[in-house]
Amino acid sequence: MDKRQGLPGRELFISAWLVLVSFAVYWPVRHYDFVNHDDPVYVYENPHVLHGLSSEGVAWAFGRLTGEHTYWHPVTWLSLMLDSQWFGAGAGSFHMVNVLFHAANAALLFFVLKRMTGACWRSAVVAALFAWHPLQVDSVAWIAERKNVLSTFFWLLTLWAYCRYAEARSPKSAVRSGATRHPPPAWAYYALTLAFFTLGLMCKPMLVTVPVVLLLLDVWPLRRLQFSAPIIPALPHSITPLLRLFLEKIPLIMLSVASAAVTVVGHRQLGSLVAEGILPFSARLGNALVSYVRYLEKAFLPVNLAVHYPHPGSWPLGWVVGASAVLLGVTVWAALAWRRRPYLLAGWLWFMVTLLPTIGIIQASSQAMADRFAYVPLIGVFIMVVWLVADLWPASQGRGAVQAIMAVAVLTACLVATRLQLRHWRDGEALFRRAVTVTTGNYLAEYSLGCALGQKNKLDEAQIHFAAALKIKPDYAEAHDNLGVVLQMQGKSAAAEAEFLIALRLKPDMVRARNNLGLALQA
Repeated sequence: MDKRQGLPGRELFISAWLVLVSFAVYWPVRHYDFVNHDDPVYVYENPHVLHGLSSEGVAWAFGRLTGEHTYWHPVTWLSLMLDSQWFGAGAGSFHMVNVLFHAANAALLFFVLKRMTGACWRSAVVAALFAWHPLQVDSVAWIAERKNVLSTFFWLLTLWAYCRYAEARSPKSAVRSGATRHPPPAWAYYALTLAFFTLGLMCKPMLVTVPVVLLLLDVWPLRRLQFSAPIIPALPHSITPLLRLFLEKIPLIMLSVASAAVTVVGHRQLGSLVAEGILPFSARLGNALVSYVRYLEKAFLPVNLAVHYPHPGSWPLGWVVGASAVLLGVTVWAALAWRRRPYLLAGWLWFMVTLLPTIGIIQASSQAMADRFAYVPLIGVFIMVVWLVADLWPASQGRGAVQAIMAVAVLTACLVATRLQLRHWRDGEALFRRAVTVTTGNYLAEYSLGCALGQKNKLDEAQIHFAAALKIKPDYAEAHDNLGVVLQMQGKSAAAEAEFLIALRLKPDMVRARNNLGLALQA
């Protein structure tokens, strides 16, 4: 169809359906509360956000390298300030704006894939899996993860602008130009690519892998770089076009390097990279290999999902070897299938590359992995699966009904699982009860559950979970301090003072514990 005729009715219908169903499945979050993990820092205890958009708030968002206990992401701060200004400080409006961005991301993903590949229904199924998969619930239902849905919005706009640039720049590209009689020049789309990419990096630095992703897309599906033989033997004959495409990405790479440097400096200032010094490289690499396979497992069997998965320290050698074998096997299979099914290697490398910044080789927290980190990487896995199924059961051979039945069954299962998983995000107590139930040795979940219970004045139960957190991690100063607060509220002043003293011994500069000790001594 000539693109001058505008968007076909079928594409508009699919995009509208993606948006409407996404809103329907996430509709309950309008009544959900904040959770007591990151949400206080991002919203309800952050005066800059609560005061709405102001010159002082903008200066703070752009001028503070680490924000308030977080890395530099000024555009995310501005979006939260606008929410507060327009809708007030209630949690429901923040939740619904997250859903809005997630639904927009699903529609954008569909349009971008359709434009790059020309495959309407395959692109629609990939976008639907992205929108309705239960592994995405963390990114949508967690207000603090505004940075994830917002950065992905700009990520997909970057892909769209780059696709248009490829059309204008490469006449032999798989996509076709002709959207207008006098299309904008290639440099205009390249400038848009840089602008959207910059905005995305200022939402979340995970976008640093975008230049590599664009190189992957140059090969498939844009076909700006084509191999007529297996990839490795063909490389010597493709050095010149490959070098040209690499040089084309230099401005994007420079932006990625700058963003990565700012993020590392910010984390070091916050002290959140301290775990890197504790865990040896072999343990971090082993966890990264195992986590890649765990993400794949959860993509196909999304059960026992939790907001926090504790880091094991080190995995048994058998697990690491097994995970390495899985990753190597899939890589070799996808590479050998390149000529007939190039989408396999393209999707696989999308998954591997986009997860790399958060896979844990640079350990920035106590977690082994996190569902929210799979928000964008899952797209690569979905491309592999959907395109492979469509090739194995081609509609042209009268198997269109098989494809449709399979797609409906899988998407329905995703919708049901997503709605079930969503229930655990209604407040902090529900969220961390779930994490304590489905994980073991999770001191952060025990501690956070204790905090949530304490906020509801369920003191006896809160004491139990603070004690459980300290049994797992005896040097957890914050847990000692909060346990002391609970004991003080129960009238156990001597025990409370002891806990405050332990917290101060572990962390002498802990102002809150010192203040609590002073109040206890005055009582």
